[in-house]
Amino acid sequence: MSDVFKQFLLLIKATLFPIYCVECGAEGEWWCKKCLARQEKCFGEFEASASSLDGAFAFLPYLEQVPAGKLIRAFKYNFASDIENVWHKVIVHSEKFDNFAKQISTENCMIVPVPLHHRRERERGYNQADVIARIVAKNCWQNKIPVKTYLLRVRYTAQQAKLNKKEREHNVLDAFIWQKGIPCPENIILVDDVFTTGATLESCAQAVRAAGAKKVFVITLGRAVFSKL
Repeated sequence: MSDVFKQFLLLIKATLFPIYCVECGAEGEWWCKKCLARQEKCFGEFEASASSLDGAFAFLPYLEQVPAGKLIRAFKYNFASDIENVWHKVIVHSEKFDNFAKQISTENCMIVPVPLHHRRERERGYNQADVIARIVAKNCWQNKIPVKTYLLRVRYTAQQAKLNKKEREHNVLDAFIWQKGIPCPENIILVDDVFTTGATLESCAQAVRAAGAKKVFVITLGRAVFSKL
């Protein structure tokens, strides 16, 4: 789909189904400039409990009831793909990302979105992690690091959001493999929408390490917060 045609469809959608700021209710944007400016746009680097990760970074704190959480859920479950425009703004204006990026060698490196099972991707129409990964590649590394989908989800799993920590770990156990015949780079950057318990990303990290990765980093839009901000 061409960019011109995509913009035309968005114009029609905005006319027939106007959008409103998730925070103040102003018409025209999912998250208006005024409200977005008040947010903690860059949550920053954090300690990941997953033993297979060398570093983790999230752009926003995630709670379901706050604006970022509502938008991430709409982007993920409600087919609101045009919310990606908000993620562009959040990622472009990050203030702490450069320090995190210095840890990552761009030599023999690849950005890998966490895959959906093909059945679920057909249901949603897109993989939200892939959309985020391409925004990160463009705005953080000027597309100097390729985005590839060589990590495969080989089992259809229940939605992680409905499970507790132990159930999440069991749900994604051995759910991912690296595509046979494709050399795995030494440096892998896994990208997903939210880091909650880390079970999914830990399983992905184990799969890419088994394929030959030496360093595995994680970037997500949000990091779950289990207490009040």
